[in-house]
Amino acid sequence: MQRLFSFIFGFVILAWSSVAASAAQGEYAVPDGSYLNSCRNAQVAGYNYGEKGLLTAQCRDGRGRYVNAQLQYSNCRGDIFNNNGQLGCDTGKSGRQVPFGSYLNSCRNAQVKGRTLSAECRTKNGAYHLAQIAYRYCRGDISNNNGQLNCRTQGDGDWYAEEGRITLFDRNDYRGKSVTLDRNYPNLDGLFNDAASSVRVYDGVWQACKDKNFQGGCILIDRNWRSLPQGTDNNISSIRRVQ
Repeated sequence: MQRLFSFIFGFVILAWSSVAASAAQGEYAVPDGSYLNSCRNAQVAGYNYGEKGLLTAQCRDGRGRYVNAQLQYSNCRGDIFNNNGQLGCDTGKSGRQVPFGSYLNSCRNAQVKGRTLSAECRTKNGAYHLAQIAYRYCRGDISNNNGQLNCRTQGDGDWYAEEGRITLFDRNDYRGKSVTLDRNYPNLDGLFNDAASSVRVYDGVWQACKDKNFQGGCILIDRNWRSLPQGTDNNISSIRRVQ
């Protein structure tokens, strides 16, 4: 009996030591979710990260590659899922859990609607600018670049692009000279720089920016515009498809 008691006591001590060691390293059991079907190496950093649990994993994207993903999951109220290489979850509210990224350090009121992440992001002069991005194509950190949300996608720093067309007109009501674009243009100089007054969208969602390389004030264009908004009319220098 004494030998059996000693064995049980030793087993309890060993188990307690293992738990204590794991806790000391800040490791917690990973939460359940459908993401486990297409993600690997999942682990939780613990609640010492901004008082919220940080879930990290390598998740498979649409091309079969595994990419690093992370999510502050403490606000999740439903399934944690893999969205094309990005971790997301249902919060039980009107929107989904916003994706993790450095943009959270300088943006506020972030929310996800459908496939689009929107937030008010601080510019270099301290003002806050409404920014949007089709975040499901991001392959790494989502950052704030002077009031604009940016991220890397499939290519080496490139944005997502697929077949789609948009036509720019130099007069309102789809009149005047025009040019039809079917890919990203970081610089419209020599083609249609600062000339667009109306647009027709044939497919996709496009981001039009006042400066080259997708900088300056930008707007999302997801439908036809007979007259571009004030400040954008005759003031587009770069354009790219984001969805």
